[in-house]
Amino acid sequence: MPYTIPVSFDKFIERISITGNQADTAESRCQSIVSLLGKEFNILEAFPLGSLVSGTSLSGYADADVMLALNYGMHAENKSPEEFLQLVRDKLSEYNTRMAKKNGQAVTLYFKTWPNVDIVPAYRVTDNGSIYCYKIPNANDNTWIETRPKIHINNMKKASEHKVHLIKMIKEWNRKHSSYLSSFHIEVMALSYDNFYSDYPWHIYQFFEHMHKKIQSYLPSPSGLSGYVDDYLSYSDRLEASSRIETALGKTRDAWLAHYNNNDKDSIEKFGKIFGDRFPSYG
Repeated sequence: MPYTIPVSFDKFIERISITGNQADTAESRCQSIVSLLGKEFNILEAFPLGSLVSGTSLSGYADADVMLALNYGMHAENKSPEEFLQLVRDKLSEYNTRMAKKNGQAVTLYFKTWPNVDIVPAYRVTDNGSIYCYKIPNANDNTWIETRPKIHINNMKKASEHKVHLIKMIKEWNRKHSSYLSSFHIEVMALSYDNFYSDYPWHIYQFFEHMHKKIQSYLPSPSGLSGYVDDYLSYSDRLEASSRIETALGKTRDAWLAHYNNNDKDSIEKFGKIFGDRFPSYG
């Protein structure tokens, strides 16, 4: 067990991080899905996305996300979003599946080994021969959502290693506090926070302040399309998320101040209360 804040954060990051190359794991699962569904669908494109690709997944709590761009005329035309999503699940009926996520945009396929896969079916929207965006189904309200996931994937590649670790720590905090915020929402908020290369206590405190400002109003999609990153939040959930961020802001300020005043024992104990049992104890 550690006696200093730097060692505490190194061990914390080690505990919540997935070992090995996350992007390779995601790509491997993507190829498995293509092999499984290639005979059932005309797949124009398939690529992994989500936290495994960004390197921000949490150990023990990560699935792979795969987008399948299907031929519109063969599979999506004249179908509602709900029917389009159900079509994919029906083709996987002999396997262990369920409709995934609160946002109703994927089908989860369970594997015998980690990770399971959230399959996000889509179709391309083109403009003068170029891909303008992808449309994915929202089965919760039976609407189509326009998205450009590759923009976010490329944006995350520009994040410093320390920022990637910070995102994982915030996701762990979110997980321990009822997961009001989506993983994507946390990542987008982090992208507007400057890259940094040292001093986790200070930047965790500063990032909660950054989040508290961002949660007060709708956050536009980074893709330039209409819609908002955080429109999944109900009014009451937004208020609750804001309240929990504000509480964490005060607690991280106190934890940082303890470290600043050379009281790492107190600082470690305070950060442990913020992040939960995967943050190492003092001693």
